[in-house]
Amino acid sequence: GIARGLVMTGGIITSCGLEMAAPFGSMAPSPLINAVAAAWGWWPDGQLSQPPVLRGVVELGAALSLGVLIDTLIVRSLLVPSMMAWMARRTEVLSEGAQSTRGSGIEST
Repeated sequence: GIARGLVMTGGIITSCGLEMAAPFGSMAPSPLINAVAAAWGWWPDGQLSQPPVLRGVVELGAALSLGVLIDTLIVRSLLVPSMMAWMARRTEVLSEGAQSTRGSGIEST
């Protein structure tokens, strides 16, 4: 059940998550790239000594990349299968309780 589903879908979920995290993460180091370019003198004279940084894009890229990686590596790999196993056990316990009270005249709610 759960293990087979994880084996069958785990590779595609992980690869898609990594493919989504890479472009989002590529927006995060732009201040570092700008600092290196300015330090090496790649900006011609007469222009800004430090090019403007779109801070919102940097923060959005880092947040999206981190969120996708957490979702891919932790939530879908660990939390979803463990919740499915927990719910399956709970459902079995509840159905066994309903089966045992069915013939005894006790109403189950």
